[in-house]
Amino acid sequence: MNMNLQKTLLVGLVAFLPFTTTLRAAESVQDAFRRGLLAEETTRDLKSAAEAYAEAVRLAADQRAIQATALFRLAECQKKLGNTTEASATLQRLGREYPEQRELLARIPELQQSKRPPQIIDPAALPRLRAQLETTVLAYNEKVEEIANLTRRMQQLREYSGVAFAARVPTEYSNPELSRLSSEINTATIRRTGLSPDFGPEHPEVLRVESVLKALNKLMAEQKDAALERIQADLNQRTGQLDRLKATTVQLREEMDAEAFRLKAAANEETTTSVSPAGSMPGPAVIGGDPTSPTTLSEADLRTQIDSLSAELEVLLKLPDALERGRFIVSRHREQTSDQFRSDVGTWSTLPTASRTNDYWRRFESLVQYYMRPIEDRLRFAKMELEVLQKQKAEREPRHVSIFGDVSRPGDLAVEPGQTLTASQAVRMSGGPTVYADLKKVFVRRKTKDGKEETIPVNMDRVLKQGDTSADVDLIEGDKVVVPERKLNF
Repeated sequence: MNMNLQKTLLVGLVAFLPFTTTLRAAESVQDAFRRGLLAEETTRDLKSAAEAYAEAVRLAADQRAIQATALFRLAECQKKLGNTTEASATLQRLGREYPEQRELLARIPELQQSKRPPQIIDPAALPRLRAQLETTVLAYNEKVEEIANLTRRMQQLREYSGVAFAARVPTEYSNPELSRLSSEINTATIRRTGLSPDFGPEHPEVLRVESVLKALNKLMAEQKDAALERIQADLNQRTGQLDRLKATTVQLREEMDAEAFRLKAAANEETTTSVSPAGSMPGPAVIGGDPTSPTTLSEADLRTQIDSLSAELEVLLKLPDALERGRFIVSRHREQTSDQFRSDVGTWSTLPTASRTNDYWRRFESLVQYYMRPIEDRLRFAKMELEVLQKQKAEREPRHVSIFGDVSRPGDLAVEPGQTLTASQAVRMSGGPTVYADLKKVFVRRKTKDGKEETIPVNMDRVLKQGDTSADVDLIEGDKVVVPERKLNF
């Protein structure tokens, strides 16, 4: 084999190895976690389950939610195997290294104080925080719109100069000097137009008026720069306000999470001290988190949560009947299931199959489904949150378009979020058309949703020379503007 080819293949293999290793690592974590769940809940092989959970902990270095859950499950297996010292050490590690996993830590009696001071619960705190959050989010959205509008206005103003700029600059960024210069430029222009046609370009009066116009236009350009600087300063100030509103939103969400957790903990304490009426069907606890509570999870956290919930549902669906699923739910979410449900699971596990009447069995199976539903809801909401997060991320990223053909600087252009870019603006940003460009036959190539390519004609001659903006086209991500060469007839 050629030596250069060997080197090329070796470099490609080295570059590809980290990517494939990352994929295999992610798959290995999920496989180890699923093996542990199946071994613990289906085959009751606690030793194999503990080994699988320990492997998941070792592999999930960058997936903290799965790592913490695997540690918790490992400690439970160690307890059942009689290794209380190892179980205690595992739980201590969980509490020390994963303080953000509050709901998981709340289920560990060893990490709770023996006597906790009574908490003062304010029922109005959560609605008050929710109202503050709604107000802040509304202000945040309004500020985003303000910044987008001001950015668009600034982009448009850059296209104008002289009197045209002075006529379009917003009042709050204008000053008397702009009005004075605009008036003097109009007067000088009228004077220049009114000079006798017999005066040539070298006539002293023509030269004097041209000199005055040049000086006035220079002063107007300086005023334009100053006005644009004022707009940019205003934009920077509003961006700072936007960042502060975003930080307030995050803080309010964290406070709401903490308050919801306090209310939930207080409700659980009240439930454990009361006895459910015989034969009643208690409402389900929200297993795996409240799907309606506000979250500030990252994309990686949401993917980890989806993987964990999917693995749990996969195990539940593989269990043979409602009784096994009930046992799984109690063992996995003992602190969040009601006393009545735990009692029903214990009762059904002691009854022979022949004595389980159809009516009572249907009731028990519906109750198990009732407790499974929050897991399914949380998975659905996590997927929805991930989709929204990905959409917001795409909206924040700049759009890219390309321009080809007879322009001064063909190539790629980046459009900042919130800004619009038309085909004519793209031509201007690329240095304008060359003398050989056929402006009447400009077109835009755009990919449709089904992957095909469509051609959109743009009469750039009407846009640039006649100011007819109706003939222009707003560009989207991936558009290609093509300015063809004019065919010359000899």
